[in-house]
Amino acid sequence: MTDNTEPAQGTESKLSKDLVALAIARVELEGATFQQVAAEFGVHPKTVWNRLSSESMGVGWSSPGVDGVPASPRRTALEKIRDGASLEEAVSAINGVTADDVLGSAWDQSIKPGPDKDPEVSRAADRALSENLDVDRLELPAGVSARAVRRAIADRKSDGGVRLLERVRQRHGYDVDELARAIDLPVGAVRHASSGKTPVTGKLRDRLEALDRLQAGVAPEKAAKKIAPASDLFDRMAMLSHLDMARFVGGHPSRLSDQSKRGHVIAVHRGNRAYYPERQVDTEGRMLPGVAKVLAEAGGDPEEACRMMWDGEAWLPPREGHGLVSREEMMSLMGVDRARLVSLRDQGIVIGLQVSGRVHRYPVWQLDAKGRPLPGVKAAIEEADGDHMLAYRRIFEGRSWIPDAETPFLDQDEMAARLGVSADKVMALRRVDGEFVGVRVQHHFILFPEAQLAHPEIAKDCVAEAGGDDLEACKLFLERVGA
Repeated sequence: MTDNTEPAQGTESKLSKDLVALAIARVELEGATFQQVAAEFGVHPKTVWNRLSSESMGVGWSSPGVDGVPASPRRTALEKIRDGASLEEAVSAINGVTADDVLGSAWDQSIKPGPDKDPEVSRAADRALSENLDVDRLELPAGVSARAVRRAIADRKSDGGVRLLERVRQRHGYDVDELARAIDLPVGAVRHASSGKTPVTGKLRDRLEALDRLQAGVAPEKAAKKIAPASDLFDRMAMLSHLDMARFVGGHPSRLSDQSKRGHVIAVHRGNRAYYPERQVDTEGRMLPGVAKVLAEAGGDPEEACRMMWDGEAWLPPREGHGLVSREEMMSLMGVDRARLVSLRDQGIVIGLQVSGRVHRYPVWQLDAKGRPLPGVKAAIEEADGDHMLAYRRIFEGRSWIPDAETPFLDQDEMAARLGVSADKVMALRRVDGEFVGVRVQHHFILFPEAQLAHPEIAKDCVAEAGGDDLEACKLFLERVGA
């Protein structure tokens, strides 16, 4: 097959008419992808794509003969071209078909003159589009400015935008609403562009071309990233839109965007829209602690963070029944100021779970009826190596023990008053004689189960059995007396 036919009107191309005809034959008759054809011809796939992705090119454009009806003359010509004949030889041997019938707008569209009066500008714009070249890389004739060529290219793209939209819609059998969902853009934007009320934007054009490439098998991975089809996980998880999430948490949408950028909120993006897993918010519209940690463990990938939550690899407190209160509520319950609460949290005396930045939430069940940290909270934090979220989870799941918040406790002064002795005497009886069950919750602050005043012998036995482990002695005693 010869390769000597040049494009009309002086338009340069890396594919002659013979090669374009052969490419059409390979694609239509053999189902070859544009990548395969490009590799065979030694050109870039985009070059083949630009030639063949015209409004009249597509599956079923020339149907084979069926039920005794002969194939079209055009298809017969394509078969001859596939078997080695040149375009001229194929069309001359068959009556009723011309070279234009074979090539269609796969050739005509690439040489379609633009609205520019200067033919040199038109030819430069045609070349840039057909070969996917940047204008700055073109060798422009004297008197032709790059600005004029760019304007001509923009005019061609704007004029072809509606045709591109209709071609993609008809080729793949979409109505306007289905097409909008497929490329993840608002239905109104696609509908207005289709009717010509608004221009076809660059984003819409890019996604239409990406969808077309995805269906045709040209660079499918890059095309898939353009339109970002929703995953099964995305469909299964309960998601909130950006505005719904802002309303639910009672914040401004811009603040929510800022929190997402800082890695404090998980936001899954679909095109230009953001969706938020409902699982990261409790039923009262407050962000749950641990979201930033999950996102960090997922390497900053929100979809991976969603998968980890779905599969149970990452843990968040339950949406309800978590027993978490704000800093102000915790300060009121404990009767301390902000600085004191921060100090207790930093010392590992109370559990404080970070939500974002300096915002923390505190489990209310770590305090007794008088607002004092319960025995076992400090030990749970130490067992978790200072990880407050892990300590919270271990206590919540029952792997670390703390007494019930309703269990009555006495401090050393209250215990001394009840016994009619000094506080130093109470401390000596506990430390030296092992008479009382007492657990140190802070430095120089010990809590004693009040029930041991009625069961001193059981308390003494539990201290002996625990072998010096104050928390274990407290646990044994409360289990035995049923407190």
